[in-house]
Amino acid sequence: MQRMILTGEPFLSDYFRKTVSRNRFQVIDTPGAREMLGRGDYLLIGEEEAAARLNEEGNTLLYTVSESGIEWIDRSLDNTPLISRLDIFKDKTKFRELTSGLYPGLFYREVTLAELDRLDIDELPLPAVIKPAVGFFSLGVNTVREREEWRRTIRSIREQAAAHGELYPDRVLDTSRLIIEEYIEGEEYALDVYADGEGRPVVVGILKHLFGSEEDVSDRVYITSGDIIEDKLELLTGFAERITALAGLRNFPFHAEVRIDSGGSPVPIEINPLRFGAWCTTADLTGYAFGINPYEQYFYQKRPDWPAILSSGNGRIYSLVALNNTTGMSGDSIRDFDYDRLAEQFEKVLEVRKWDYRQNPLFGFLLTETRRDNIPELEDILRSDLSEFVIQ
Repeated sequence: MQRMILTGEPFLSDYFRKTVSRNRFQVIDTPGAREMLGRGDYLLIGEEEAAARLNEEGNTLLYTVSESGIEWIDRSLDNTPLISRLDIFKDKTKFRELTSGLYPGLFYREVTLAELDRLDIDELPLPAVIKPAVGFFSLGVNTVREREEWRRTIRSIREQAAAHGELYPDRVLDTSRLIIEEYIEGEEYALDVYADGEGRPVVVGILKHLFGSEEDVSDRVYITSGDIIEDKLELLTGFAERITALAGLRNFPFHAEVRIDSGGSPVPIEINPLRFGAWCTTADLTGYAFGINPYEQYFYQKRPDWPAILSSGNGRIYSLVALNNTTGMSGDSIRDFDYDRLAEQFEKVLEVRKWDYRQNPLFGFLLTETRRDNIPELEDILRSDLSEFVIQ
């Protein structure tokens, strides 16, 4: 079995780079791949050779780092079932159609950006969520709770489409097509999973998504702990079994976001294919928290021994803090961001991952470790718009 990495902008973590180098995983030598990897001992494979091997389905495990890798797959692997599987998960309308038998009462409807003004709000179940039919990282996600919010939401959607539409290709973020879904009440979780060669799902990480308020739709804070894994592993493994069977997945990693409804059932929000986490960051938290490398778990088809891992846990909470630019200021207008002052707000920062906030709408990520009785430090960052750390 061959193991292949498809890199892409905007980021590769040192944790990931070291994993790739140490294991001699093959990296597809796409334009920009060497720059993304930086200095180090890497095993590169040419694009044509990589495409030829991947088109021979069944003998190569593929992992993509970011959404930008999808363009290469579209261009190079058009003769494989991989394309249709990507379509199912990237296009939220197709995904709802696929899972409609599992969730027959769940309302969803696709509209175009041009149709919004003509849409009758009384036809929609409120609260409702409106988001790009193709998207990621909560870009363009809006919640409408009252009829009075409708016109304001339409204006916001158009502003977001103008701001983000040119940053990403349509295959990654398509703001011209929108999906309206009923709002799913309940706690939200993210899980990293791979389907093995026999289609059995293997959960390699579970995170709980924290929100600052009912109106909050951001990806600001995700946490994991032994308690979270122990409490939700069986339930979310069952959910993953249904999805992998329905989509016919084999040797396929994915990142799922779900809400657990009032009846205790996981309802999917979205599934991101061929990768864990987001932007080569979320999945790394599993390594810090539990000492297991999710990328090696997938490539070597290992199954975490969760009972043994949890029995030796330290009871701490591990967090990923996404520093979305919610200041209301454009990246170009910001002279600097005070990462040191931000880090001082946390009892233990494991890593600071700085971002080019002039090119992307976030300042970076923090990976932190927190005692159970110090949750307020996470609540504080949830409420912050980060403007206090901006230097102008």
